[in-house]
Amino acid sequence: MLVHVCPALRTLDIAACQKVDDRALFVLSRTRPSFCNLRVAGCHNISSAGIAYLHRCPNLKTLDVSQCSKLSAD
Repeated sequence: MLVHVCPALRTLDIAACQKVDDRALFVLSRTRPSFCNLRVAGCHNISSAGIAYLHRCPNLKTLDVSQCSKLSAD
């Protein structure tokens, strides 16, 4: 809902939100591809598949995925 009511949103910090998962990143990438900064550190339900959706965000400059346990170092 947040991305729908804040169309000018360019930076989002949803670190440690346990309900954030791959589907949330899919929706985010489809509704707000203009994001510049995204922090999902500590969101343990995000996998590499979810991160792959972010290729639809060409303006993404910073992405913090630290402490996301389902992600490999690759």
